[in-house]
Amino acid sequence: YSDFASGIKSIISRIGSPQSCIFTVSDEQASSMDPKYMVKMQNILRHSSAINHEGSHFFDLFRFWKGPGFEFTSAKATAVRSDESFAGPNIWAASLLGNDGSILQLNIEWLMCETSESRVRISGPTGILDASLRSGKCEVFVNGMTQEIQLPGFTQNWERQLDYFARSIDDGKECGATYGDGLA
Repeated sequence: YSDFASGIKSIISRIGSPQSCIFTVSDEQASSMDPKYMVKMQNILRHSSAINHEGSHFFDLFRFWKGPGFEFTSAKATAVRSDESFAGPNIWAASLLGNDGSILQLNIEWLMCETSESRVRISGPTGILDASLRSGKCEVFVNGMTQEIQLPGFTQNWERQLDYFARSIDDGKECGATYGDGLA
C-alpha cells in the first residue's frame, strides 16, 4: 500500500538475483519523545520487541519485492539494550536467507538520542539500488550506468490499506494483500 514500495518493485529486477538487501532503520528518537509516548514504547519492548514492531514491515517489503514463490528459509538475530532502563533490547541486527539465495540484513536502532537516515541498499549481479526511506531519493547503478529516481518517501498508507480491506468485505473476496500474506 506504499508508493515507495511499488516504485522499488518496478526497479528491482534490473539488478538481478540473488540479492543482498540491507535495511538500516533508525527510528523513535528518545530525546524528542513525550513521557506518555515513552511509556508506550517501553510497553512494546516489555511485551514484544522492536524487531516485531518495526522489522515486520521490512520483512514484508522484501517479500513483496521478490514476488510470488519467494520465502525466507532461515533467520538469525542479535539484540542489545543500549540503556538499562529500557524494558527490552532496542538495537537489533537480523539476517534472513531466502529460498533463491538472497540475503536480507535488517538493522534497527530504536530509542537512541539521535536518529540517522533510514536507508535500503539492494545489490545484485547486475547492479545496485540505494534509496533513502525518508526522502525517496533513489540511485540505481546498472551495467555501468547511473540513474537517479525520485520516489515518494516510505510511509505506511493506512487509508489505502483500510480502503482495500473495506473493498474486500464489500466484494466478499480478498484484494491487495491476502489473508495468506498476513499470516506470512
